[in-house]
Amino acid sequence: MSNEIPYNKVFTCKVIKLQAPNGEYIPFEYLDRIEYEGDFYAVLRQIDAQGTGEVADGIVLLKVEEDPDDPNAENYSGIESEEVLRAVLGIFSDRYKKGLVKQNR
Repeated sequence: MSNEIPYNKVFTCKVIKLQAPNGEYIPFEYLDRIEYEGDFYAVLRQIDAQGTGEVADGIVLLKVEEDPDDPNAENYSGIESEEVLRAVLGIFSDRYKKGLVKQNR
C-alpha cells in the first residue's frame, strides 16, 4: 500500500489577505492545508506585494476554524500547543519534500 497522495489531492495555492492588528491587510500565499487530529491548519508565506524584498523568509502556521456566520469563510487563530505546532510543521515538511506543495514563484 502506497503512502503517496493522488495528484488530484494536491492543494493548489491561492493568495489570501489577513488583517494585522494595525488594520493593514497583509497578503499571504496559502501553501498548504494540513489535517492533524481532526483539526485543519493553514501553512502560509507572506508575499512581497510591493516588490521591496522586505518580507520575512519563513512560513506561518495557523489553525483554521469555520466562520459561524459565513459557510464560505474561514477564521484563523494561532497554535498554542508546541506539540501540535511541531507535528503540523513535520507533516508540511514531508509533503514539501515529496513535491506535494505547489508554489507560485
